Amino acid sequence: MKRKLLCTLLVLVTFYCNAQTALNGTVKNANGEIVTLIYRPFLRGSLNPLGFTSMGTQISKEGNFTFKSDKILDGAEYYIIFKDKNITGLVMFEGDNVNLNFDVNKPGETLFATGKGAGKINMMHLPQFDDEFMEDMTPTEYAAYLDSLSSAKLALLDAVYKKEKNNEVIINAANRGVLERIINESPLSDKEYDFLKSVISLQKFEIGAFLEYKSEEMEGKLIDFSDPVYKPFNVSEYKKITNVNNCYPAYIVYLILRVEYLKSLKGKELYYENWYKYVSEEDFIKWEEKFLNENFTPEVCDRYYSEFFSWLVSMGQPYDKYSKQLDYLQNNANSESYQKSIDFIKLMETALTDKKYNLGDSSKQLDKQKLEAILEKYKNKKNVLLVFWSAEFAGSSILNQIPSLQHLEKEKDLQIVYIGIDKAELKNLWAARIIDNNWKGEHYFMPIEGNEDSLKKFSSDDIYAFCDGGATFTVITKNNTVLNKVENSYQLAAGKIKKYL
Repeated sequence: MKRKLLCTLLVLVTFYCNAQTALNGTVKNANGEIVTLIYRPFLRGSLNPLGFTSMGTQISKEGNFTFKSDKILDGAEYYIIFKDKNITGLVMFEGDNVNLNFDVNKPGETLFATGKGAGKINMMHLPQFDDEFMEDMTPTEYAAYLDSLSSAKLALLDAVYKKEKNNEVIINAANRGVLERIINESPLSDKEYDFLKSVISLQKFEIGAFLEYKSEEMEGKLIDFSDPVYKPFNVSEYKKITNVNNCYPAYIVYLILRVEYLKSLKGKELYYENWYKYVSEEDFIKWEEKFLNENFTPEVCDRYYSEFFSWLVSMGQPYDKYSKQLDYLQNNANSESYQKSIDFIKLMETALTDKKYNLGDSSKQLDKQKLEAILEKYKNKKNVLLVFWSAEFAGSSILNQIPSLQHLEKEKDLQIVYIGIDKAELKNLWAARIIDNNWKGEHYFMPIEGNEDSLKKFSSDDIYAFCDGGATFTVITKNNTVLNKVENSYQLAAGKIKKYL
């Protein structure tokens, strides 16, 4: 399992400004593919504090594309999706002007970036930075493995940053040519070097994730915080973390908090197999505010709470019950993250009465009969793509895929119908998602209550499910052939749609 797969959760300190950031592409074998630029938050679906929304564009005949935005979150991770492939790990700084060069058929093997901010991207895509999750190791072995990895990465980073082409770590590397190319064509700036160095220094904390993963295997074994594997968890180290916009450092903060909470349960015999049971969310929330304030910078506390609150809001959760976070934000936070959440709450209160979108109209709410009537309207006239999505459980992931569909609507005689599937009480969240993302199109809402059987015609998936559902896609051709579970919308670009229509 790649280390990157672990990184699905929290955030980093930022200096907000309106610097224009550009991500360009020079692509081989493009064939008119659509590329979509997506922001990767720590917590799934949470709101981008600067209001960044996914962008999609078609690669030109010459193989070029460009994305520009003044809403890039400094140090955050982005990725692009195209065809059935993607390029992840695109860490961007405000004001970057990066050009990605790659072959659309084998992006991983061919990617090389040039321009301002390219060095960090090239370094993070080196095989030396692509770690394995060694699940067969013992905790002691894994801790030593992490130390070894960090040392090797720092040695390589220093050599590249100092342009030491004769350093042994470069001379002896199998990809020596690539390393020399980074030195010559995308040398690291001081800011890039500091960022990469800070990320590498956090790797030792991954032992927390490993211990959680192995906890059930260590049944009957007491948790002993004097064990050397817990050495990284030293409160004197935590104020060195200064930026949690990127999901990896944010995830490390999450791991630190989980371990430190267990350490705070003094006087109890703690066994590894109960690792998860010991973490009572209610008690954890009460504890974490004090610990964060005492041991992390104010900026990290602010961003951590803001991101968590944003996630609750964007999931339609009863965020008011998390009074500790809410009180902290109202009394202390001074960030655009928090303000974005407040704006979204206000939007949820007004979205169904917005006259521009008219989403509260009774014609926008479907049952089985109304759904069939919509499909009958296009029968023998247009191909139809039905996009079933959950505002609560697909959230940003489905919205992020939509830009590529604009091309298909224009070129393939295709009508796209978007149907939100959620509990009736979350209709306002559905409407807010659409308006917040300025999501144009034919939108309907279908409450999950009472309509389960209607959906089975189009998918065996439980769309209304946290991990396994979220969205599904169905194509209905002009001759009324129903094709269920087709590829996600970002994969239905250019020539691929032809096999369906």
